[in-house]
Amino acid sequence: MWHAGWARSMTATSAATTVVVAALAVLALKALYLPIQRRRQHPQIAAQIPFAAYLSFDLSVRFRRYVLSKGGVSSKLTKIPDVDVLVPGIIRILGKNPSRMTLQGTNTYLLGEGPNRVLIDASDGNLPYIDTLLRVCESHGVTEITDLVITHGHSDHIGGILHLREAFPLIKMWKFMPPHGDDKKLRYKNAECETLLVQPLSEGQTFQIPGTKAVLRTEYMPGHCADHVCFVLDDTKTKQTTLFSGDCILGEGSCVFDSLKDLMASLHRLRAINPRIIYPAHGPVVTDAIGKIEEYITHRQQREDELLRVLTSTEAALSSKELVQKIYEKLPFLLQLAARKSVEKHLDKLLLEKRVVKASSSWLSGTTYRLAKV
Repeated sequence: MWHAGWARSMTATSAATTVVVAALAVLALKALYLPIQRRRQHPQIAAQIPFAAYLSFDLSVRFRRYVLSKGGVSSKLTKIPDVDVLVPGIIRILGKNPSRMTLQGTNTYLLGEGPNRVLIDASDGNLPYIDTLLRVCESHGVTEITDLVITHGHSDHIGGILHLREAFPLIKMWKFMPPHGDDKKLRYKNAECETLLVQPLSEGQTFQIPGTKAVLRTEYMPGHCADHVCFVLDDTKTKQTTLFSGDCILGEGSCVFDSLKDLMASLHRLRAINPRIIYPAHGPVVTDAIGKIEEYITHRQQREDELLRVLTSTEAALSSKELVQKIYEKLPFLLQLAARKSVEKHLDKLLLEKRVVKASSSWLSGTTYRLAKV
């Protein structure tokens, strides 16, 4: 009897395993089918971009999109239309990729007048966005996007490059590629961009906006990440300065960042540029540009002060997780991770300034911190 029960159990387990393996195989084939089909439809692109690089990028972007989509979206966000002509020559097209991290989605901007345009950012490659972009181009008589300029290499900004190249084969794509040094991740991203025919963008590089007298200028603004740039639109006709801030400044909420030191330096540089209006990569238009920049600077200083206050209030050394629990109210899981990363970047800055020290470090509990002795 025992042997019979064991045999039935093993048979059931084997059958379940077979079903799971078969389901995974179907999903894998489905994931491979779409990019293979698209390459067959665009042999010119297939000849320029190696299949392995094409497939790796496509799968990576789709995986990140799926993960972000599972985090939900805040119901408190400002409503943003899918398409909005903000001013003559600037059309905002929402990226159709809402999430806790991307807010309403990635704002992309189509600049210019007439049949040729320049596009800022490419969303994450989802088909509803690409379809919307193509419909906007058709309805406004746009036959060519001459240049795509990318604020940084995160997938919600660069993910649509393959679809864009297929739709506009003559398009030139640009992204800032800083020296990678020992940063293996940055080295990989730079190499990937070059393989995908994205050209290196230079500090101060300009683009004449088609059909207008406006010039788009590149400003290197690291902090959110090492390859982040903002774009400044100088309109010689109106004498006004418009800032496309990428993820350095959002329309609502605060940005995440890799380096607080770099972010603060970038914010001070942006304040010196003195823009009239900010078109962010996420969230609504910012009409009080200087006020928003000052708000960001003040907010980061307040967070630093709160962190120091918590460390001052206890003799115990605290981990970044414990600091997040004391500083922030209850947050969804993905936002907890973002808040913890933010706190850790504040701690990195304070370590450099020798205002805090590491008290202990272990694999199980992580690193703990305490105030440095004066």
